[in-house]
Amino acid sequence: VCVLLTEIVRDGNYYSNHEHHEHGAQTKDQGTSGNKMPDILEKIAAQRRIDVAAAVEKVSLEDMMARATSASAPKSIDFPARLRAGGPLAVMAEVKRASPSKGDIAPDVDAAAQSLIYAQGGAAVVSVLTEPTWFKGTLEDMAAVRQAVEAMGEDRPAILRKDFVVDRYQLYEARAHGADTILLIVAILPDGPLAELLAEARKLGMEPLVEVANDEEMARALAVGARVIGINNRNLRDFTVDVTRTQQVLQRAGDAAKGLLFCALSGIKSRLDVCKYRAAGCQGVLVGESLMRAADPKLLISQLRGTASDTIVKVCGIKDVATAQATVMAGADVIGLVFAAKSKRLVSTEQAREIVDAVRAMCAPEHADVAAILAQQTAADDPRDWYEQGKAAIAQAAACRPLVWGVFADQRTDEVNRIAMDANLDVIQLSGVEGMPKLGEYVRPVVKAFHVGDETKAEDIVAAVNQGRPLGALLDTKSNTSNAMGGTGETFNWTVAKDIIEQRPVFLAGGLSPDNVREAIALTGAFGVDVSSGVETDGTKDLDKIVAFTAAAKTKAKSTE
Repeated sequence: VCVLLTEIVRDGNYYSNHEHHEHGAQTKDQGTSGNKMPDILEKIAAQRRIDVAAAVEKVSLEDMMARATSASAPKSIDFPARLRAGGPLAVMAEVKRASPSKGDIAPDVDAAAQSLIYAQGGAAVVSVLTEPTWFKGTLEDMAAVRQAVEAMGEDRPAILRKDFVVDRYQLYEARAHGADTILLIVAILPDGPLAELLAEARKLGMEPLVEVANDEEMARALAVGARVIGINNRNLRDFTVDVTRTQQVLQRAGDAAKGLLFCALSGIKSRLDVCKYRAAGCQGVLVGESLMRAADPKLLISQLRGTASDTIVKVCGIKDVATAQATVMAGADVIGLVFAAKSKRLVSTEQAREIVDAVRAMCAPEHADVAAILAQQTAADDPRDWYEQGKAAIAQAAACRPLVWGVFADQRTDEVNRIAMDANLDVIQLSGVEGMPKLGEYVRPVVKAFHVGDETKAEDIVAAVNQGRPLGALLDTKSNTSNAMGGTGETFNWTVAKDIIEQRPVFLAGGLSPDNVREAIALTGAFGVDVSSGVETDGTKDLDKIVAFTAAAKTKAKSTE
């Protein structure tokens, strides 16, 4: 949450707190919008004015300036460069003890220890709230955070001071205590003071993060030359969150926003949120409460960044909208819908379309052209090159939004194509004994399943895989008791899978569960895993198991070799 306030405006006049307290000076503002600030912001601002006055009594402006600019002051790093280096979408992880809207969040947190967890998870920036009354933060928190990450050298995250900047004095405080950047809020800064603080921060080597929440504020930020702009999804007047605000403001900014860095602030909880904001044009997201409450903040950062693991997770046999949505929120990359007539997980075309529409509705409409990404394989003499292209295409498409695959078994081509079109599927998975698909035979990219039994040899599967050029291939357990293709709940010899995957990148299925998926990935090197019965209880999808499976699959495990 970014609920920050700066200089005082009374009767059209701008009063710099430090000047007001020490010099009694005032300057006329020419750029204020005249909007009355909400009572809570006025209370916080009033308290911060008192706090700044008390701070000046202890350490004068001149002394604080000397501390901030001395040779012994902590060296700053380039905040915009750190955001760019943290791509494809940088995470700004926040140390937050409390907030006006939520009360206590983690009042006893060790700020230094928390920041190290963030840094180890890959955070590009550590944001530290230093407001003491409502957020229960301190400058000592920020200094401790800076010291904790100092050993990382130039690879350390940038340090952002989050506070109610009511005076230039606080810029020098920030720099003296190790900040690399500071937040300025357009909503409560008249144009003149905004430009002045922006310029003074830059003289200190800090490129500010300038926060906006609507089109007018965006225009003002652009007019004063802001280079890094955060768009707050939270309404600071009633604390409600509109997660579409960032996309809307960025879209309307148009060409004026080209060449600048943008970050989404507030309401970011999952990889899906990250995908939406990246598609909208953001280079970073600021995450506070979700990380402070997370059981494993390092893992959550890795999941948000898409670096927790390269493993693609497919949960198959989904039959309803609610389960599909919960599965996506758990971090799954692919939803599998079964159309094989004899399957107990069969869905109708109508059910499938409802699920597809609901999953797509969870994503920003500006997402990349997934169909084009999945169709980007080009002719390759070496089959391995072809399948490597397919692997990359699946990973790239899944990074844009969750994919929906339709699973078929020994069905007519025209029937499969009709269902794929009517349900608006992304991919067709052929899981029967039908032959390798021909290019152009199906209306969607195809993943072909191969079934591994007790007598199956790796070279036979590789030879079969080499015969065609589908999007990808999948290994599943061959049933010894029926004609069932997949969904047996039984594993096969993973050594065979390892031998195959060393030659061709493929998905792994068959008997996977939250308990064995990490071992399976570590042993075989599979780039994708497919689960169905392993996340069910009494034949019904179990959301707790789905969450556990996804987390396990996306947590990198050491190789068993």
